[in-house]
Amino acid sequence: MLEELKSDLVSLYSAPALRASDYFDDDGLRSLYADGIRRTLQIVRPRAEQPYQNMQLMQFNFFLENGLIEVGANSGLLAINYDRYHEIVTDFLTQVLQIQYAGDYELAQEFVRRWNYWDDKLHGKLAERMQAAANFRRTMISYQALKD
Repeated sequence: MLEELKSDLVSLYSAPALRASDYFDDDGLRSLYADGIRRTLQIVRPRAEQPYQNMQLMQFNFFLENGLIEVGANSGLLAINYDRYHEIVTDFLTQVLQIQYAGDYELAQEFVRRWNYWDDKLHGKLAERMQAAANFRRTMISYQALKD
């Protein structure tokens, strides 16, 4: 899980360098940053055996607690503080790298427990809003060859 978290954070961390090299324009950078938040949103509470979804929930929680994203008190809508993006991603990436470098399993477990939490009042409400906005939720495919 930490390796995948590191990968996600490195991609966000490197974005300003890609902007400086003109790989992205300002709109492209902003889009990448917005997608970095979008992919952390969960429509259901992740199960323990889902490392990617839990890693994304950890990012969301870190970003929220550190002011990268804010939830509107009345609207429930998310706002991204783009001016703090690189600073907060750098902080989170630094922590992940320090834990990996230490090679301390208990420290890694503590880190995961710290950031991997679900609050029905916050996460649950956001998940409900996303589910309500979805046009299609499930697709059931039957394969005749499998006789299902």
